Amino acid sequence: MAGHIEKLALALRRAADAHGRPNTFGPGELVYYGGPSAMLAGRIGRDVVLMGRLYEALGGHAWGSAPRYDAGRFAV
Repeated sequence: MAGHIEKLALALRRAADAHGRPNTFGPGELVYYGGPSAMLAGRIGRDVVLMGRLYEALGGHAWGSAPRYDAGRFAV
């Protein structure tokens, strides 16, 4: 699962760089930025422990606010 979290973190970084922050991205959109499958990204988003690992993969406090997953979208 760790490799998928890294892929999702990279996709969130790329999407945020392209569209700015704050913003929201659906799991399907993140596939276009190199993220894991939409189903797997959604699973990560619904798991509190995995979201903590995603925050760490993004750089923790250096990234700024922690990502959230709400209503099927990642908010960064």
